[in-house]
Amino acid sequence: MISVIIPVYNTDIKLVKRCVQQIVNQSYSDFEIVLVNDGSKEECKKQLDALEQSFEKVRVIHQINQGVSAARNTGIRFAKGEYLAFVDADDLISEDFLSSGMYYMDSYHLDMVIGSIQYEPNIHNLDIQGPKEFQIYEGNEIEVVKKSLLDFRLPDIEHNILGSPCARIFRKEKVKDVYFDKEVRICEDQLYNLYVLDRCQKVGVVPEYWYTYFQHDFSALHSIQGGLSFFPFYEKLFEYGRLEKDVCVQNFLFDKIVGFYSGLVRHTMKEETLSITDKIKKIREYRKMEMFAHSLKKLCPFSSEITNSHKLRAVFLKGRLDFLLIAYHCFIRSKKEGERE
Repeated sequence: MISVIIPVYNTDIKLVKRCVQQIVNQSYSDFEIVLVNDGSKEECKKQLDALEQSFEKVRVIHQINQGVSAARNTGIRFAKGEYLAFVDADDLISEDFLSSGMYYMDSYHLDMVIGSIQYEPNIHNLDIQGPKEFQIYEGNEIEVVKKSLLDFRLPDIEHNILGSPCARIFRKEKVKDVYFDKEVRICEDQLYNLYVLDRCQKVGVVPEYWYTYFQHDFSALHSIQGGLSFFPFYEKLFEYGRLEKDVCVQNFLFDKIVGFYSGLVRHTMKEETLSITDKIKKIREYRKMEMFAHSLKKLCPFSSEITNSHKLRAVFLKGRLDFLLIAYHCFIRSKKEGERE
């Protein structure tokens, strides 16, 4: 049986019903739907209880508000199935997601199978397309999946994998003691996938679109890229990277952390309330942090695992040429302002 876990927090009940109804209409019938109410308002709570009465495959679990990670963790703990799937309450899965997913899981004895994701509306052209043909990764090959997961725009990897827990099925036996990190509010699902992949011996990636993600405040989320909100994620990523045994993946992780540092430089340079002296002081304080200092020290700028533009960035930063990077950002900014005039 598949346990489909859906966290709910004051979601429009019409969207929740739409999501539940589409799962119920699946041709695959051996599943349960676990709706985890994460401290929604009383009216939403009553409507979820009504859904439980209307559909025999639906179970509702109520908890105080703790965030989406805690809600998903509750779903994992209460799941009765041998397999797990995650769906967000305002999104939709394809008509054959469960049946197709279980076909691959059973036929190839997989620990995890990953499908493709499409966006609605797709204003940023960000459909997450899988490979042209079904692919299996075993043992050390799973490191390729990790790299695709960490940066789904890599030119040398032919398929994309979003750091979401959705559009995939997990074998519960492998991941029953893996939980979402409640301390991380942004990109927590990417960390979860990394932890899960470490437990897997065999992973499948399929070309089919299994999931439709409805964008609501997508642009607002990405407008804070490089901001302080991402610190908890990168701190956990740094901890993970230090323990990573594969040198190529480790270098890839350090490059990603250095990229965050570079983003902080850009973010700091845009702060109009700070003088240039204060900006430089703030950037140097960032650089002294263990996560950045260690990553810069360990990062190999000429590794094949990172792009050419990132290699140049790494050379600048490792050489403590931050001021050149600052000057470059100032030049680009003044140029853009001149073009607008």
